[in-house]
Formats: sequence, structure tokens, C-alpha cells
Amino acid sequence: MHVFNRIQEGVVVHDPYFECKTDALGKLGFFSYQKCTEAIRMLAYGIPGDLVDEYVRMSESTCLLSLYKFCKVVVAVFGPEYLRQPTAADIKRLLATNAARDFPDSHNDINVLQRSPVFARLAEGHSLPVNFEINGHQYNKGYYLADGIYPQWSTFVKTISNSQGKLWEVMTACVIMHNMIVEDERDEGSSTKDLIFKVKMAMTDRMGPKDAIAR
Repeated sequence: MHVFNRIQEGVVVHDPYFECKTDALGKLGFFSYQKCTEAIRMLAYGIPGDLVDEYVRMSESTCLLSLYKFCKVVVAVFGPEYLRQPTAADIKRLLATNAARDFPDSHNDINVLQRSPVFARLAEGHSLPVNFEINGHQYNKGYYLADGIYPQWSTFVKTISNSQGKLWEVMTACVIMHNMIVEDERDEGSSTKDLIFKVKMAMTDRMGPKDAIAR
């Protein structure tokens, strides 16, 4: 809820579209909470606007417009902070965390190529048999979704190499909000027992003590 409120407050300050206004007849318009909620639901579940219009009491066209404006504002307001290059302090913290989890010197996913027996076998030309057909073409091995940092192997499928326009804004907004959530939920001093306790308390609040204990 803290992250949602922070995003909602940020977009309202940046773009007057998210302010609640009255029309010429004095009828109150949509609240910023409605517009932000439908945008996040569409991004989170990958659903079209006509599946949330009844939930937030907004038309499909308004839902789509709100989604587009929401992504643009999230990138503009939070992008400079959550898309920046890592600092020396960030690297030090990440390396310490990875070392504690028995992943020393791990910076990014490219290290998987050097450590994984799966990719070692692929490099030697060995892979499990996988057969499927796409557009009339037969394939006899599986594939892995990857981004531009990985080598040009036939088993790596790089879905979107250079997205632009609305698609870029949607993807970038999702990355930013992911980073915001990670930052908000990170509590390096908490123990496993603390986490379990928090989960149980959340379940108790939502379902009631009897149901939570039963589960």
C-alpha cells in the first residue's frame, strides 16, 4: 500500500489528468485512485480495458487513456531514481548479499552461462529433445527467453530488442515499479521467523483468526 500511495501521489502532482475534477454540469469526475488502480491491474494481469471497466466504473476508452498516461508519468517521475546506474554502495551491498547466499561475485544473469550445467551441455550441442511447430516450421530443441546481454545462440530468443513508443513506456514503467516494490519490501535485518509472523498476521487480518490458523 505504501508503494501504491507513493505512485498515486507522484502522478497526481506531475499530471493534472489524474486530479479529480468536475465537468461543466458540476458532475464529479474519476478519482486518481480509480485511474491508478485500473492501470496497475491491467499491467499486473495483462488484461484489456473492458475487463476492468466495471470494477473501477470507467469506460474502456478511459481505462486505456489512463493506462497510457500512467506509464508515461511513472517513467518521468520515478525513472531518474529507479533506472539509474548502480552506485559503489549498491554494488557493495549486492555482492555482500550474494556472498551470504553462496553466490560470490555474482553481478547479473550472464554468470548463469558460466555456472549452469544446462548451458554447458547446450554449448556442447547436447539438449533434451523438444519438438514443436511454429508457422509451419519444425523445431527440435527448446529455447530460452533472454535479452541483449546474451550471445547470439539459436537457443536464445530475444523477444523485444528495441521497443519504442507506447510499448517502451509500458515495459519501462513495469521495471520501475518492480524496483520500487523490491526496495520497499527489502528488510535485510529481518529473520525468517519475522517473515513468517508477518505472513500469518496478514492472513489473520484478511481471513480471520480461525481460518488463518487452519491454513
